[in-house]
Amino acid sequence: MGIGLKTSPGKLDLLVFCPFKGKCPHCQSTLVNANTVGKRKLCYALPWPKTIVGVDMRCTSCHKHFMTHDPAYVASLPTGEQVLRDFVATKGNGTHLSLVRMLRSGMTVAQVERYAEGQLQEHYLMLKAQYVQLWDKVLDNIVSTPTPFAY
Repeated sequence: MGIGLKTSPGKLDLLVFCPFKGKCPHCQSTLVNANTVGKRKLCYALPWPKTIVGVDMRCTSCHKHFMTHDPAYVASLPTGEQVLRDFVATKGNGTHLSLVRMLRSGMTVAQVERYAEGQLQEHYLMLKAQYVQLWDKVLDNIVSTPTPFAY
């Protein structure tokens, strides 16, 4: 099973979702094999989007293909693995469940959008403050270091 989050500085977080204990959504066979790595999808999340990737699976009984984030495949997984999928994937992109919960709780799309923009702005200001602090340290080191040509 490969379920996890990979973070890299300067890049969107990558959520890998490829559990292998499910059944084929077409014939319910447990004889499924990994075929290829799927394409990355953008997953709208807070405070920053993520990318998600699954695996294209192939059933050895009916020879049909499906993705590991296919809802019918996910439903056949053990419950402990089902809850690790914290996004809803479509053919295009995905949405993190935190945003879906906001909509289900009664918030309108416009309210969720304003909230997400606020979260993104707050995240940006935090990163900007960290950058300014580091830059100030660099400037302090430059000013306090004597130049070799000083007379």
